Amino acid sequence: FELVSLKEDTLFVREDALAAFSAELFWENGNIPGLGSSGPGVVLFRGTGFVSLALTNMVQAVEVSRNAPVSVRLAQLLGWTAEVVPQLHDAPPCGDETFVKCAGPGMVLIDYRLPPIIGAAGA
Repeated sequence: FELVSLKEDTLFVREDALAAFSAELFWENGNIPGLGSSGPGVVLFRGTGFVSLALTNMVQAVEVSRNAPVSVRLAQLLGWTAEVVPQLHDAPPCGDETFVKCAGPGMVLIDYRLPPIIGAAGA
């Protein structure tokens, strides 16, 4: 398990990675932009409190910006902070796998069971 502390912050987390959260947090369900209901569900958390992630692998927090986005396998994307915008990658770097391009400013949480594709997310 990984415990994430929020202090008047916003965090998006994949539903399948969520173990628990403190009752004082505002939350609502959503989806990854561009994937709709065909992609994994996500939960938005806002406020001050704790979110517990149920994980079997290491988590890597990667800083992103508008000028330095990252591309990550959809299966490895665990969450992101408020101002990060994840979008379906229009030109995936690896064959048939689904990739998401994330631009910031903020952090992206990645399941580190496989090496992520990190770097400029251009086509």
